[in-house]
Parts: sequence; structure tokens; C-alpha cells
Amino acid sequence: MDICADTDQRQLEKLRRINEILIKRVKHLDDKRGSAHSAFQAAIALEKEVFIRNRELEQALEELYRKNEELAAARAAAEAADRSKTRFLSAASHDLLQPLSAARLFLTALNDTTLDDLQTELIERIGHSFQGVEDLMRAVLDISKLHSHSNTSAQHKMGPVSLKRLLGRLADESAALAATKRLDFRYVETTATVDSDPMYLRRIIQNLLANAIRYTNHGKVLLGVRRRGARVVIEVHDTGIGIHPSQQDLVFEEFHRANPDEATHGVGLGLSIVKRACDMLGHEVTLRSTPGKGTCVNVALRASDGHAATHAQPVFSTSSPAGLVGKGIVVIENDPPLRRAYEILLKHSWQMRAQIVDTTEAALALSGPFDAIIADYSLDGGETGVTSIRRLRAHHRRPLPALLITGHANPDLARDCRREDIKVVAKPVRKRDLERLLMGLIT
Repeated sequence: MDICADTDQRQLEKLRRINEILIKRVKHLDDKRGSAHSAFQAAIALEKEVFIRNRELEQALEELYRKNEELAAARAAAEAADRSKTRFLSAASHDLLQPLSAARLFLTALNDTTLDDLQTELIERIGHSFQGVEDLMRAVLDISKLHSHSNTSAQHKMGPVSLKRLLGRLADESAALAATKRLDFRYVETTATVDSDPMYLRRIIQNLLANAIRYTNHGKVLLGVRRRGARVVIEVHDTGIGIHPSQQDLVFEEFHRANPDEATHGVGLGLSIVKRACDMLGHEVTLRSTPGKGTCVNVALRASDGHAATHAQPVFSTSSPAGLVGKGIVVIENDPPLRRAYEILLKHSWQMRAQIVDTTEAALALSGPFDAIIADYSLDGGETGVTSIRRLRAHHRRPLPALLITGHANPDLARDCRREDIKVVAKPVRKRDLERLLMGLIT
């Protein structure tokens, strides 16, 4: 009985142990299934989160793409508007300068007649007014052209420029202007050659000299050059009204005048043009000034080891227009007031054999001989003065001296005219410039 009880007890204990092991295994399996289920649920949740984030990213990319398209369209529209503005100003310059040219020629013809003191004063004042309008128009056109060129490339040509020739001519012009204000103008000659664009460099120094003379009421203006290592610095000094330190950084902005109450005729564009042109050419421009004592503006350029190109320059006669009397000239001008102005000046004042027509066809029908041609650049029917000059030269079978009158400040046009030996003068036409050019061409 006891043996059976012990056996039963051992079997029961064995069964209990087996049961415990089975329970542990079942529990372990349940735990594993629970972990896998949790991982599965987590994976499902993560997949949903990734889907949501991908969708948000796609929406953000679509929005960015749309914004980029809008920005591209806006930029294209702005560039088109800028090109349109530039083309408009270029085209408008001809129409704006046309009446000024006629008015100037009429005014100079009137000045050659007998006048009393009051009439002489009125003509002088009208001339100053025309000069102010002309300066403003040219400055605005320069600003537009520089802005256009800053957004494009290859609009200026750097090369060796002889400062002796360029500054010498500017000094001659500025000395005459300074003399009208009884200022002492001095120029220190130089043999330096620099890397620059001659057209733009001339405009830079011309504006600096004009500013110096305009804002100097007594004393002197000095144009000189210093060498500083590999650089050449052009300096323009004056003993003028000076600029307050708080205004010195602002004078290079458009339409800003440091001394608006002064009795000057500036409009605040000269130094802006200087700054834009220097930035475009890579020249450094600096200014130092003391109120009441004067100003010095420096333009630093790279010295050049090259040789500046030499161009044959016409020797302008200093004699009176008597050298033009009886000379034959054909003028092609489509503007009636300008045709009448040329008629009064060339035929009546200078007594030339001038035949003035409005088209190339009319000029071809004229009987010669001619000593020179004057042609306006913009003619009717899309024809240009350059084309007219070519046709007339071919018709008469000889390279007639020719002068092109234009309101378009275009470097390409200037190069084409130099290549074809056509002299160019910008509108509005000045009597003294026209006289000197014709004397140089004909005599």
C-alpha cells in the first residue's frame, strides 16, 4: 500500500513538473507571438507614417515646382520689360533729340544775326536751358545703357588705352568750360597706358570733370595721374563746395545731390554713371572731400603693357567757315524742321551749295558734284543713313566724305562707321561741332 502510494506520488510529481514545463513553453510561445504581433502593428503604423510623410513631401515638391515656374515666368517678364524699356529709350532718344537738334541749329543761326543786348541774353539763357535738357537726357540714356549692359556680356571691350590722348582731349574741352567760370584748370600730362574701354573711360572722366567744374565757384580744378605699383590712378581735384561726410556714400546714387540748395544745374546722375561704369569695367572709384575746401575723386585702373591702338584723327581747321563757301553737300534728313535748320545754316549762313532731301532715292536723283554727305541715321522706311551713304558712294563711284548724325549711342554702330570711314556726331547737333567736322572732311 505504501509502495503504491509512493509510486503514485512520484508519478504525480513527474506530471506536475511536466505540466510546469509545458506551461512555461506555452507562455513563452504566447510571449513570442505577442512580440511579433506588436512588431507587426508597429510596422503597419510606421508604413502609414512613411506614406503620409511621402505624400506631404510630394505636395511640398509640387508647390516648390509651381513657385519656381512662377518665379521663372516673373523673371522672364521682368527681363522682357527691361529689354523693352531699353529698346524704347534707344528709339525714343532719336525722337527726343531730333527737335533739340533743330532748335539748336535755329538758335545758332539766330545768334549770327544782329541782336540787341536783351535778345543776346535771351538766346544765351535759352541755350543754357537746352544744355540742361540735353545733359539730363544723355545721363538717363547712359544709366539705361549701363543697366542693360550689366545684365549681358561682351557689351564693352577692354584693351590698352593711352591716357595721354584721352585725357589730353578731355583737358582741352574742360579748360574751355572752366574758363567760362574763371577757374584755374590744370592738367598734368601722362604717358601711362591702362586696360579699359576707351568710350566708357572717357565718359567716366568727362563726368568727373564736369562735376568738379559745376560745383567749384572759385579756385582751381586739377586733372592728374599717379602710379601705384601695378595700378594707375586718375585723380580729379577741385577747390569747390565739398561734400559732408554723411553724404559721401550717397552721392553715387541716382538723382542724389549732396548740395541741392546750391545754384548749380546738376540733376544728380553724373556720379551714378561713374559708379555704374566703373563697376562694369572693374575699376575702383573712391572719394574724399572736406566741406568748404573741395573734393578729390580717384579712379584706379590696371596698368597695361600693351600698346594702345592709334586711329587717324581729322585735323580740324581753326579757320572760319569761309573754307566751306561754295562747297557742294547733300543732306538726307527726314525731319522737316531739321531740313529747314540745315538750309538756313548751310545755304544761307555758310553759303554752301547744299541740297537737302528726305530720302536716299531723292539724293540719288540729284546732280553733283558733291564734296560731302550728311545723313541722319534713322530714315523713313527702315533705311539707315549708313545704307544711304553706301548707295551714294556707289552711285558716284568714289568714297565721298560722309558724316552720320545719330541719337543712338551704339558702340557697334561706331565701329561700323570707323570701318567705312564715316564720321559720327551725336544729336543734338552743335554748330561748332558740325563746322569743325565739315572743315576736317572737306578741306
